[in-house]
Amino acid sequence: MLADPERKAYQAFALQRLSWFQVFSPAALKLYWKLLRGGMKRERYQGEDIYHRNIEMQQRFQQHFSPYRKHIVDTALSYRGKAVEFFGSDLVVFETSNQLQERLNEFNQWYFDTVADKTKLTNKSKPALFTVPEEWSDVRDIAMFIPPEDGLQFVTKHKQLLHILQTSKPGEVTMNEMQEILPMLFDDSVGAEYWYYLKGKFSLPNLSLFMKCPADSKEDFDALLRIYRAPDFSPLKLPRFSTFSSEKISQETMTRIFSKKDA
Repeated sequence: MLADPERKAYQAFALQRLSWFQVFSPAALKLYWKLLRGGMKRERYQGEDIYHRNIEMQQRFQQHFSPYRKHIVDTALSYRGKAVEFFGSDLVVFETSNQLQERLNEFNQWYFDTVADKTKLTNKSKPALFTVPEEWSDVRDIAMFIPPEDGLQFVTKHKQLLHILQTSKPGEVTMNEMQEILPMLFDDSVGAEYWYYLKGKFSLPNLSLFMKCPADSKEDFDALLRIYRAPDFSPLKLPRFSTFSSEKISQETMTRIFSKKDA
């Protein structure tokens, strides 16, 4: 009420006046008495304080976000460069989950030995161990994608997707096959960079047919991704391994996959 003396918000929501007894109920008066007795001082409300505080917070965010983002992106690009150097490609397909696990642990060991800054680590520190999730135990042909500015992405239906988008007999694709593949467009674990990589590296003659909209031209494909993968185009987007970005996997899953063990 103090911030809205004309009660415009009250009128907008059709809110009526309350009686004094409803505003200053026995429970409310008891709380006020408890606060006053505890030494709380009654201060005059200054509405402009909130306004100035909001402006101050926005200015601080704008001042610090840009250099912070540059630091995170530079770190991601450095990590990506080393990953591509080790694996030899942006996209690697592993026949089994065990092969993926072994190769990733080899990469972690190599990165720890040759790249990692160990000045702040103890002598007992060891590289992180990667353990594939139980649900991947029977999955074959898992694709590992190394995006431009993000953490590693794992696509379990990469070959099925390519088959549908490249088949010379699209009429024979079943509804069950489609229902398994199309959700990948909305899957948070598969970013827009993966789709751009597919569009740039592979011939996808059935792309528009199965997306049910024009998607062959660069402009149409870009518009499609901006609709379904809007967060990936945000100027506030940060690499997923950073502290201030929202992880696309749960903390429990991340803890289960990456378990750091010290001897």
